[in-house]
Amino acid sequence: DLLQELKIIEKGEDGLFIPTQKNHLVSYLRNKRKFPKTNFEDINKKKSEIGKIGENLTMEYELNRLNENEDLRQQILQISEIDDTAGFDIMSFDGEKSTEFDRMIEVKATTDENPHFFFSGHEVEVASYLKNKYWIYLWTAVFGTPKLTKIKNPYENVFIKSKVKPEPASFYINKNLIENIEQS
Repeated sequence: DLLQELKIIEKGEDGLFIPTQKNHLVSYLRNKRKFPKTNFEDINKKKSEIGKIGENLTMEYELNRLNENEDLRQQILQISEIDDTAGFDIMSFDGEKSTEFDRMIEVKATTDENPHFFFSGHEVEVASYLKNKYWIYLWTAVFGTPKLTKIKNPYENVFIKSKVKPEPASFYINKNLIENIEQS
């Protein structure tokens, strides 16, 4: 009765039917998402929190690793706090004989126990330039028992030497490409 009152269903000689002008409602109900709309703001907030945890774990790790050299420990710089375009998060030192920053660390962190991450085009470019000075510190299970996987020179080890190649997750389509698309 309610659907008839709202004129979503009408009664005809052959029984009930949906009027043509109401087909969009049926289509909407039939194709309605089974899950609520994705809240990207909350997702990004959570990712940012996880990233900060990873950076804090990395700072702690680096301070412990360079425990014997107080001078180097005091110079470790969390560059992500002042420059988010560097292509890495932390500037540190390889060891006791370092006289300048020679370990640029990109921090990746996940709550999952299975290692995975996204490596941006800019990060890849910086890694290709810095070579052995560039490291990825991947923290897994950051809300449980965090585990660290370190990747030195990821450009060479991931893109050049690895038998398994990374999968592109997105493509940058710029104005030049759009303007040069041949329309048929």
